[in-house]
Amino acid sequence: MINIENLQKSYSGIEPVLNIKNLKLNENKIYGLVGPNGSGKTTLFKCMTNIITDYKGVVNINGNNPKENPSTLSIVGLVLDGMNVYHNRTGIFNIKYFSGLKGQYNKEKIDYLAEKLKIKDVLNKKVSMYSYGMKKKLILLIALMNSPKILLMDEPFRGLDLETVDFFKNYLKELHSEGLTLVISSHILEELENFCQEVIVLNQGKLNKILSIEEIKMQELRVINTTDNSRVEEILSIYSIPYNIVGTGIKVDIKDSKWEEVYKEISSNGIMISSMEDVSTLKESINSTLRGGNRSEF
Repeated sequence: MINIENLQKSYSGIEPVLNIKNLKLNENKIYGLVGPNGSGKTTLFKCMTNIITDYKGVVNINGNNPKENPSTLSIVGLVLDGMNVYHNRTGIFNIKYFSGLKGQYNKEKIDYLAEKLKIKDVLNKKVSMYSYGMKKKLILLIALMNSPKILLMDEPFRGLDLETVDFFKNYLKELHSEGLTLVISSHILEELENFCQEVIVLNQGKLNKILSIEEIKMQELRVINTTDNSRVEEILSIYSIPYNIVGTGIKVDIKDSKWEEVYKEISSNGIMISSMEDVSTLKESINSTLRGGNRSEF
């Protein structure tokens, strides 16, 4: 379990970029991490892994504070977008160096991952010769090679080809079935909605809300346009179905228990639905949360 209490991080004495009162992440769950740019997502990861240590508050991983007991991080894998490795050294040097820091070098697993990630043939070349995608694959391999119990990933799918993304997702699901706790920061909400169990929303460095994907999927939002939107709004109000105006359309949850009755009422009034567009329920839930915190939409 990861337990964070009263975590604050400021730069140059200005208002904290991170100010989390309480956050608990349970074992063997997959979390998404979202928020507007500058909301503190990457800073949170860095505080959890001792890249940043001059923060106030407490970070505990399985009951241990990484600042006081750095060996706690031996069970944590980290993938940051643009994460530094030794560019003037070979890929295999980086793998051996970082595995040495963790105290373990599993050649069989490293060979397996290198082959699946399609970088085995370039491991003896300097990282400075790698493309962005190849560097990303090397960072993924380093994060995964010691079988972490906790994996923190910032934009893990960015820069990867579709075949690698498919392998990576399946491999993560396999690790999760074996007990892995996973936290993924990503702007690709569809990925999070299909992959995560809960989504942590940060807003101005603070924990705004934790959303349940299971609950979100109980909704089925649509933006509809009809031949008489004003009358449809009246009908929705009569049946007490929540709705929002989006542009020229009406956003409504068609999984609402009263929708079937409303649809019949709309039809009996001679009103036709001219268009119906899907709405990402996760995106809407996040934006609703951010609007409540007086922030722009995600």
